[in-house]
Amino acid sequence: MYHDSKTLEEEQGANILFLALGTLKWVDPANKENVRYAPLILVPVSLERGSAGERFKLKARSEDIIPNLSLEAFLERVHHINLPVMQPDDNDVINVSGYFEAVQQAIALKTGWEVKTNDI
Repeated sequence: MYHDSKTLEEEQGANILFLALGTLKWVDPANKENVRYAPLILVPVSLERGSAGERFKLKARSEDIIPNLSLEAFLERVHHINLPVMQPDDNDVINVSGYFEAVQQAIALKTGWEVKTNDI
């Protein structure tokens, strides 16, 4: 993972490493037995270490924390659900629990769907 992420960032300038906070447990409408999990909040991170003998350290990057845009588009297109906007307050702080509660309200009519707030 370390080498793949470094290579992709060097070659294409894209960070592919994110720490996911919270997941949406949802049921595939085409197959009710097919339960899926999708991350809700994505925190850009990097893996670092000083030498080959050291353990990796997970560090947050200075980039913006973002919602799962692919999930938002999918839910809007397939399920006609609009997820709430995740906006930082005046101090650039994101209310994670408030966002999770708003997502739970947005999916409230879906049977078997839930926000798993302790998933990472």
